[in-house]
Amino acid sequence: MEHKAVPSTLIVTGAGRGIGLATVRASMGKCLQVHGLDIHVPAGLPRDDQGLHWHAVDVANEQQVQSFFTDNVKPGSVAGLVNCAGAVERTSIIAADVAEWERMLADNLSSTFMMIREFVAYASTAAAIVNVSSVDARYGHPERLGYAVAKGGVEALTRVTAGQLADRGIRVNTVVPGAISTRMTPDTAAGHRCLLRRCGEPEEVADAIMFLLSPKASYITGSTLHVDGGMGLR
Repeated sequence: MEHKAVPSTLIVTGAGRGIGLATVRASMGKCLQVHGLDIHVPAGLPRDDQGLHWHAVDVANEQQVQSFFTDNVKPGSVAGLVNCAGAVERTSIIAADVAEWERMLADNLSSTFMMIREFVAYASTAAAIVNVSSVDARYGHPERLGYAVAKGGVEALTRVTAGQLADRGIRVNTVVPGAISTRMTPDTAAGHRCLLRRCGEPEEVADAIMFLLSPKASYITGSTLHVDGGMGLR
């Protein structure tokens, strides 16, 4: 049976910058349709009127998520979903307030839950989902309380949904970036805390995501792939 190299139609959240944008770029020319979602779509993004579509969507908002799917895709037409959207905070358990805590859970965990839930109704056969977590879920960044907890929840959500969706032909996996050269890693020295002694590039994470979306990963589900240069092993 002949397979396409990557999903024919792909949805990427947090697509306006960083790992999300690198994933969109990596998929261009490989997918028939790519939908890039971001809460604010920045100017100067790549344009391809035939296959690349940008949408200003707050994926932590249930109504906006539902409207995106009903307005833009048909049931059975989407084969790939990449959940990159997220936000970070700088706080501690002593200084944190409930509103900030809930915002971190909404932006990083509930958004992933809602996208997966809607995606299932529109997914084609042999579909794949890749959720983006963070090394902070395991190594405990001292100033990222809600973010770290939410990303740990993303990994748990991956395992649970992988079990629930396997019978539908949908694979679900997690990519865990380390110190990547994006706005999420303002500390340029962070790369020295990993074995490879450098920060990674968004494109290196995007390559791992594209692999997990492809038929080459057809026997992988419920897994966590670290793209962190060996962070935590030094």
